[in-house]
Amino acid sequence: MLKPFVSVACVLVLASGALRAEEEPASQGERLVQRLSKVLSQPVSSIGGQAEVHYPLVAAHELKDFKVGGFDLVDFHQESSLELGAGSRGTGSMLHKVKLEGDFEVEFDMWVKHNTPSASVAILLSKKVAVLWGQSLVKVKGFRQYDRRGRAADPGLFRENRPVHVKIACVGNTVTVTANQEQVSRFEFTKNELKDARFGIVAHNVRFVFSNLRIRVGTQPEPVSVESSEG
Repeated sequence: MLKPFVSVACVLVLASGALRAEEEPASQGERLVQRLSKVLSQPVSSIGGQAEVHYPLVAAHELKDFKVGGFDLVDFHQESSLELGAGSRGTGSMLHKVKLEGDFEVEFDMWVKHNTPSASVAILLSKKVAVLWGQSLVKVKGFRQYDRRGRAADPGLFRENRPVHVKIACVGNTVTVTANQEQVSRFEFTKNELKDARFGIVAHNVRFVFSNLRIRVGTQPEPVSVESSEG
């Protein structure tokens, strides 16, 4: 239920060496695309040296790449996107099937259809790190902010069914979060905190709509480890 160039000279040997060096990054990217294509149901493309998989989230077959459980509602019919509902008695979860190592980006659109005082929606980045309401970097346990001086997550951003576009970028050990193109959170983690990074969602006592999920990887030679969504 997220992988030096040699200048061209007149000497043939140096020129051929330059060609091989220039071709190498592209071939690494292609290998990554091929590797992901073998395990993901959605098409994988190469974008700016990264591998990208896009989930419009308009059809049930897209959920083959996720482990989904605990939701009272999983609906593709009423909206041209995925509607998820979790009640007060349990927590809904949705977890992507590949781990993300090295630099990665995740972005998506979300709006809240029904909110409650006890509602929560958190985007998982690892077993320790989450992004509460797509805004604040928090600890998964207790949803406490990593940066206590930073801006707290504001569910009111979604009032009146307003859509919010969220982008989460990890470069090195630094994660930056933007909501509607405004930076709302940034923190430098230890390697252990981002170990076994994997995109996911956990939600409680809320109904929300989720769409246009994009996951990008590829800044490291071996950025992705495949893990089954079963079990």
